[in-house]
Amino acid sequence: MKKLLITLFLALPAAPASSADPFDGFAARVTADNLKPFMRDLGFLLAADINHTGRSLGFSGFDVGIRDGVIPGPRSGDTVLSNTSVALPIVQAEIGMPFRLDGFIRGFDYQGFTMSGGGLKWGFTQLSDKPHAFRGMIYAAGHAGVHESFSVTSFSGGVVCSWQADVLEPFVSAAYERTRLTVRLAGDAGLIGRETTVYDPRVTVGLNIRPGQFVYMHAALSAVSSLMGFEYSLGVRF
Repeated sequence: MKKLLITLFLALPAAPASSADPFDGFAARVTADNLKPFMRDLGFLLAADINHTGRSLGFSGFDVGIRDGVIPGPRSGDTVLSNTSVALPIVQAEIGMPFRLDGFIRGFDYQGFTMSGGGLKWGFTQLSDKPHAFRGMIYAAGHAGVHESFSVTSFSGGVVCSWQADVLEPFVSAAYERTRLTVRLAGDAGLIGRETTVYDPRVTVGLNIRPGQFVYMHAALSAVSSLMGFEYSLGVRF
């Protein structure tokens, strides 16, 4: 039963995603008007799934998993993305350090787009696995991505809080993000080399599930400005 649950969970984010490069039409479709809406959608995907709990790992703790941010469709004004949905799978690994600090790295090379990133987390509550324990942490993260048509960087910082209830752990987070994109290829020659920056708040509400002692999975609803999307993960944590 546990294996079936995990298999179905992995299939959820993959189902709506297209197998084609979701950014292959960027050079042909990008304009001065649709560039910022596209950047906000891209920023949602880059900084998705950083957290699934407010508990820090503790010294020598380890967490590695597959994360997936999904947008069901582009926001109003984003005519660059032609797919009905876009998903970017990310591999993230974390390690616990002294003083309730956690360091993490993450990245992917997917459908013509390569991204790498990482950051730090600090738990501002004491480590506890007791039932009904409140957990909280703050975090900062940075990402850099490259596509043949553009390059992008993203920086974000925020707070995440969770509440432990046996195998279930609901959590909520709030963050602020900066996304900066440089156009490399475009039909409009005047856009080539242009550097544009957008700033957006992010709010996420989700549920972390522990079907086994070291296995976790989570699902969340996340909003960046006017775009609502989804986050999923499956991993091991100890």
